[in-house]
Amino acid sequence: MINTIWMLSDFTEENGATRVVPMSHRSRLKGPPADMDSGHPSVKPLNGKRGSVAMWHCGLFHTSGANRSNQIRVGLNIAYYPRWFNNRVEGGHQPIWPETYDRMPPEMKALYPGIRGKKREDVYES
Repeated sequence: MINTIWMLSDFTEENGATRVVPMSHRSRLKGPPADMDSGHPSVKPLNGKRGSVAMWHCGLFHTSGANRSNQIRVGLNIAYYPRWFNNRVEGGHQPIWPETYDRMPPEMKALYPGIRGKKREDVYES
């Protein structure tokens, strides 16, 4: 999955630009730094001018910053994902179905730290 933020206004550190931890999607960590919101040195702001677009891997740790300005920050967040990735379930962050995981080669399974989804019947047939 690829996340995007379309900056409809300028994104600055002062108005709470989206913050990311570069290369964290390859870290195999299950969560972001505990102090991600309080200035951890590995956290970088996605500053940009109105009309810019930022794209990142879905596994990259990201959050919004605190808006410390008197300006509003407006962005449109759109995710692009393959059809088999059921994004509707579990609040928009459903990982993959068990049968999809089962078909993955061992090398890909080793790279996948996320939780697997519930059975389809539990979601669609209840």
